Amino acid sequence: MVVPSGTILEVWTGTTTAGAHSGDTCNGWTDGSATPTADVGLTSETGSGWTAKYLQFCDRTNLRLYCFEQ
Repeated sequence: MVVPSGTILEVWTGTTTAGAHSGDTCNGWTDGSATPTADVGLTSETGSGWTAKYLQFCDRTNLRLYCFEQ
């Protein structure tokens, strides 16, 4: 996905600022009602906020998902 310059999008990550699994993932991204929140990053961030800026409610349907592989 190409994000236009100046656009800020929330992105589901489920990770800490160190890149470790946080456990806050809306039940493995399968259930918006299982846990109340999940970790979100912002596409506009260049520091640790790109992966873990804050927690967002799991019932949001307009966020993208960053997938990480170890």
